[in-house]
Amino acid sequence: MFKKLTVYLFVLIIGIHTVHGHENSDKIRERRDISDWLIAPNTRWCGRGNNANDTYNHLGGASVVDKCCRKHDHCKVYIPAMSIRYGAFNYRPYTLSHCNCDRRFRTCLKMAGDEDSKTIGQFFFNIVQMKCFTLSKERICEERSDDGGCKSEQIKYKAQIRDNRKF
Repeated sequence: MFKKLTVYLFVLIIGIHTVHGHENSDKIRERRDISDWLIAPNTRWCGRGNNANDTYNHLGGASVVDKCCRKHDHCKVYIPAMSIRYGAFNYRPYTLSHCNCDRRFRTCLKMAGDEDSKTIGQFFFNIVQMKCFTLSKERICEERSDDGGCKSEQIKYKAQIRDNRKF
């Protein structure tokens, strides 16, 4: 497990991959695009962003784990990197997802049960230790009356950053 994880990390950090089918049929090494550096090998959706060429059904060779990552990437409740949403600033260089999305992601990876899904799960939940968030409703007074009471209020969602469970 750790040997495979080391290989994944090596490929993610260096960003070099082998290309097959070159005209002289020898394997050649070529630099990956910067956007591909943080996508796990043999996947299109597992990592920062995706390289699925704007096609939802475009999956990598590890299609089971790729489906889990694709579903997680389409979480509707999130806080983008380096931005404020739901009253919380995400200073991290990656998107924070709602804890329900991360729970579904963990479950999907566990159910897949293959080496690729175990590696992605270990990396996401145990090594990087991705955070998630929950939402609570908060009453905000928009306008005060002369006697100090609230004349007009609004309910807003407030994010609470949480630790994810280990994989």
